[in-house]
Amino acid sequence: MGEVRRLRYRLSVRMLDALSHPLVVPARSTALFLLASMLNTFRPEESLSLLCRCHRSLLNGDARAGFSARLNRLIERALKRACARDGIVESIASRTTDSPQTAPVRLWQYGIVLKAPRCEKDRVVEKGVLLLKNTERIDAFRRSVAMRSLLEQYTLVLEPSWSGYANPILLSFCTFREHPIVVMSPCQADHHFLERLNANLRPTSIGASDWVDPRVFRPLDGYEKRFDAVMVARWTRAKRHHLLLRALRRIADPSYRVAIVAGTFAGVDRRAILAMIDDYHLSSQITVFEDLDPAGVNEVLNQSKVNVLLSRQEGSNRSLFEGFFAGVPGLAFANNIGIPVSHFTPQTGRLIAENELPAALLYFREHWTDFDPRAWAMANITPDLTTARLNLLLRRLARERCEPWTRDIVAKSNCPELRYYPDENERHGLASIEEVMARFSCALAIAQPSHTAAG
Repeated sequence: MGEVRRLRYRLSVRMLDALSHPLVVPARSTALFLLASMLNTFRPEESLSLLCRCHRSLLNGDARAGFSARLNRLIERALKRACARDGIVESIASRTTDSPQTAPVRLWQYGIVLKAPRCEKDRVVEKGVLLLKNTERIDAFRRSVAMRSLLEQYTLVLEPSWSGYANPILLSFCTFREHPIVVMSPCQADHHFLERLNANLRPTSIGASDWVDPRVFRPLDGYEKRFDAVMVARWTRAKRHHLLLRALRRIADPSYRVAIVAGTFAGVDRRAILAMIDDYHLSSQITVFEDLDPAGVNEVLNQSKVNVLLSRQEGSNRSLFEGFFAGVPGLAFANNIGIPVSHFTPQTGRLIAENELPAALLYFREHWTDFDPRAWAMANITPDLTTARLNLLLRRLARERCEPWTRDIVAKSNCPELRYYPDENERHGLASIEEVMARFSCALAIAQPSHTAAG
């Protein structure tokens, strides 16, 4: 059984690489686009779903060059037309996520009120601000509440958990055309896509990486650098642990030490990856840490010289930037989709090609002291600074619509779940996500519509 698992893992890794090959991406995307075009008249929901897959597939190629650029324009025009039609996007989103009945119990970790509505004589005269994160939970929330009523009282901010915004879950919010909805878009391709869509989804370059708590992830006294590199990643093939193992085998230095930090939850490829470590005879070089709390992750980061991310696609990964705050430079691939590449500077780390990984690991082994990522992070992406940027955008959107803006939003952080920043005292007078959901539940809205506010 173990051999079968290892073989399945290695085949799946090769399949992922094959699907992202520069020759395969445009051919696969073209096939999906042609099929979507044929289905458009008779099966519009299936057609839109294929268009979304096609657009996300092109992310793995160079959508700015030649044929791919022309195909991308055709796809985006078709998506724009589809989003202008009511019913289609919502229908697809409803079939791809949890039922709304399961959402209320689990959503407390995925939503936070940053500003209460302001009322006069039981009517809202200034909207509040509600932030939702995690793509799947965002959709569960949308289908659990009377969204139109909620959007009369709150401006919505979405923090998706994955890149590739041609996604019915996100596009379903285009239905609420009269309400601008802010969408965190740290991936440049996603940001540009929403701009070209020209709908009510307003992109901001802010992402999950910009909400790290600098008091949790920080340099610690008395910790020596035990590890030449650290990889903080789930046990899944998408994180591409195999590239790290191959690089270590090429380096062929038994004194090179690596820490792998992972969680056992959803560790679908854990056994296969651990078996590969044994197959490559690297057990003596790799130390595995599992299910650490944020403080424990910070301790391992403090013992490491470079923080490595090897995935091809991310959802504004936090681990690299937690490393920045801990004083650990980052190393990632230049063709990664999802991470904010502008955060990589001469102070913070390097973006490299995949074939440069062994040499880069050896470089940081000797030159990690040449970097000062915490200083850059403290000057650019603390929760206070990020809150100020988001507040500026929200205030501008309110004024564009001639709506009042007399109070600013409070700050939050991701550690890893949503928290008020610097502490829970910031929540004073603000409703919990459970209270918001109870206030705007679909059943209540049908039984007794109301215009009073929930703080």
